[in-house]
Amino acid sequence: MKAIVLTFDKYLPFSDHMIQCYLDLWPNNPLVFRVPYQSDDVKNFYIEKYGDKVEMIKSQSGIVDTVYTLLTDLPQNEWVFWCMDDRYPISLNVMELEKIYKFVLGANSSNISAMLFTSEPYCWSPNNVYLDQFKIKLDNGQIYYRRKWYRMIWNHQFMRVDFIKDWFSHFPRQMKQAKIMDDILLTMTLPESFRLYMTKENYGIYGESTSRGKMTKNAIDSFSQRKITIPSNFEHSDMYKIQGLSPFWKKMVYYWTYDLKCMLGIKKRSNY
Repeated sequence: MKAIVLTFDKYLPFSDHMIQCYLDLWPNNPLVFRVPYQSDDVKNFYIEKYGDKVEMIKSQSGIVDTVYTLLTDLPQNEWVFWCMDDRYPISLNVMELEKIYKFVLGANSSNISAMLFTSEPYCWSPNNVYLDQFKIKLDNGQIYYRRKWYRMIWNHQFMRVDFIKDWFSHFPRQMKQAKIMDDILLTMTLPESFRLYMTKENYGIYGESTSRGKMTKNAIDSFSQRKITIPSNFEHSDMYKIQGLSPFWKKMVYYWTYDLKCMLGIKKRSNY
């Protein structure tokens, strides 16, 4: 299965780190990471490190053009794995992911456009998910709920090519800031023909590598653990951005970040 890596040359450290995390956590994964590049140096770096686990695609640096280039030769109904560069897996339930992979390749998924295997509590309201209808149940008992709009669309997940193409057709070819896409998504209505599903369970915990252009503390720690060079052209943040944690661990990460800010004099300590 093709894994569609939304990235560009400047973000090579983050896409490299993301791919390495998948290989560490899911060594036998069925993915071939389709990576866009602008310079031959970047192309050679990936091929030398990852060999046939990557497929290098020459692309412009614009976001929309990059996505279309990565998908141009793929059939409309083909399943791919969507994985943008600034998110990376911290832990994966490989057994469950392999079951989802087998499901999406089967006939039962013919009228489904996306399968998201991570969740956040704020998504589970009647405004975001059909709670009492349109549910699907996999052979292993996993229940997936149909989503009403594009919330959590940037998360890594299984998607069909035709949905991704339609999704990006709403964005301008030239954008000064990627943040514009989030603003546009808020105005968009999910077409009835595209059926997106998600689970209440978390079969993966993911970190975000950047926040407002700065490298997160969790990404810095992960780079160091894997002996990947920390890029010098990004400012560093003391922020932790992690998705898929239980409420207890979210609270603990908040407290750790709070304590660090107090120690550095960034924030004045007060009673919790």
